[in-house]
Amino acid sequence: MIKDIAIGKMKSASNYVITFLKWALISIIIGVVGGCVGALFHMSVNYANIIFTMHNWFVLFLPIGGIIIVAMYKACKMLENKGTDSVISSSLSSTQIQENRRGIRCSFFFYAF
Repeated sequence: MIKDIAIGKMKSASNYVITFLKWALISIIIGVVGGCVGALFHMSVNYANIIFTMHNWFVLFLPIGGIIIVAMYKACKMLENKGTDSVISSSLSSTQIQENRRGIRCSFFFYAF
């Protein structure tokens, strides 16, 4: 009787250890991937800073880039797209997000630049 209780408790304890090791491994993998992405982002921001420092005349072309982005929004007819605000408001209410097929077709233009 006591032996059965001890074996049951050992199995329960081993399940806790196995679960802990599984989640520890998952958290290590997520930490490594997140750290690598963060390091790459830091290096890209540092590289952009170096380029803009060496060629400060690039700043003059930033408004042109903004105009190109607005033109792409107009070409894709996405002027009334609320983006993140629509996701937040739909999560707070029972309404669903309207699917935007134009956004799927035009997403190539936004990610290409």
